[in-house]
This record gives sequence, C-alpha cells and structure tokens, in this order.
Amino acid sequence: MARQIINLGTADKGNGDPIRTAFEKTNSNFAELYAILAGSGGARVIATDIIGSVFGDDSTKIVDGVSGTLHGRLIGDVEGSVFADDSALMVDAVSNRLFASKIYLNGTELSTNKIISGDKEVVLTGGANPYVTFPTIASGENVIIQGAEIASSNGAVAITSSDSVVVNTNALTSLNTWTFGDDGNLTLPSGGDIVDSTGTSVLGSNSTLTFQTVPTWKYGKAGDVAGMVSADSNYFYVCFRNFVDNSTACWHRIPKDSLW
Repeated sequence: MARQIINLGTADKGNGDPIRTAFEKTNSNFAELYAILAGSGGARVIATDIIGSVFGDDSTKIVDGVSGTLHGRLIGDVEGSVFADDSALMVDAVSNRLFASKIYLNGTELSTNKIISGDKEVVLTGGANPYVTFPTIASGENVIIQGAEIASSNGAVAITSSDSVVVNTNALTSLNTWTFGDDGNLTLPSGGDIVDSTGTSVLGSNSTLTFQTVPTWKYGKAGDVAGMVSADSNYFYVCFRNFVDNSTACWHRIPKDSLW
C-alpha cells in the first residue's frame, strides 16, 4: 500500500480531510507498519527486504549496506550461494559444491585431498596417474573398499600390496574371499572354482590357482601339475596334465591374439 497522506488543506479554510478520513489514513499507515514488523512483545521480525545497513542495539554495524559485508556470526540456515570478499564463489547452491583451498574444523585445518576418520587418513593424490593412499593399520584391522564398481577409463585396474591382496564380494563375511598371495598363488574360497564359458571347471578339485614361471617347452618339468597357468606378452600357458617325462607334453600354449 502506498503511504496515506492526510490532506491538511489551507489554513482557516476548512478544505482539508475531515477528522474521520484523517484517522482512517493514520490507521492504515500503522496497520502496514505492524504487518512489516511481524512479531510479538518487544521483539519484532522484519518480514520484508531491508535496504541499507543494519546496526545492533549497541550501534555496532552488523550488515554494511554499501560493501555488502556481514559482521558477526550466522546462526541458522543459509540459503543460496556464498561468495568471498573478492567475489570468488565458495559455495555453489546450484551444483551443491564447495570451493575452498583450506577448510578448518574447530581450529584444525582439514586438507581437501584427505578423508580423516579418527587417527586414520585416506589421501587422494591427483595428476596423470591419480591414486589413493590408505593408512597403515594394526594387526586385526581392515581397510574395506565397498561399491558397485571400480573402473578405469583404459580398462585396467591395478591393486598392489606389500602383502596378500584379498578380494571379497561381501566385506562382512569370508565365504566369498579370493586371496592373491605374495607367493604367486590365487586361493579361492572353500568350494570355489574357475569355470570356462561352458561352465566346465578349470581347476577341478583344486582350490588354488598357481601362476608359474613361463615353461621353456611343452613337456614341462618335474613338479608341474594340472591346473597350473602362466603367461608372457604373447601367450597364455595351461598345464593340462601332471608332468610325465621329457617326451610327453603337459603344457598347452594359447596365443593372446586368438582370444575374444
């Protein structure tokens, strides 16, 4: 509503607003002010936009209407994006992203490339070959990676360890655990197997797939047993029977370029 102006008329002419009309305008003006100051008791909440600076009860400037600077603490929710003094975007309310070179929590600087839980840190390192460094853990502790997929743009995913690498389809049970040992053995869970495209067992009754050194010839050597495998840059090698002698073949060589 536009402000209601009382027409005073000309002095001693009696051509101004009647008393009733004048007080109707007065009541309308006060009603609009009370609607803006929508509160109760001595505390009032301004229910419309404020243009200009805002000062506290002690005349301390809280909001600088010229520079747009907020002086003091924010208590409650903040809606919308947040910008720094140099107009750099810090919080993007559209994409829900945080932009900051440093983040502090209770006076402690948090690194943007670290995930911290208790006294353990997971460090994310970027670059041409980005990698994740997991914390050193004590005996009996575990670092568990869970997710629907671990993938790479070039199709290759490498997992390295100074000890055995354990792959588990369920971190809460050991029923489906595959262990890549530092001795070159791949140990399957009890009852596990490797099958070909027809569902035929490759290992038979074995539960350990051992990666051997590349055989020098098809007859193998003493100690070679069915189920052993090996590989080089050109071929896969499969031991299809236990070693017999130096004239009976027990290794089969498969060119890699023949695979599909």
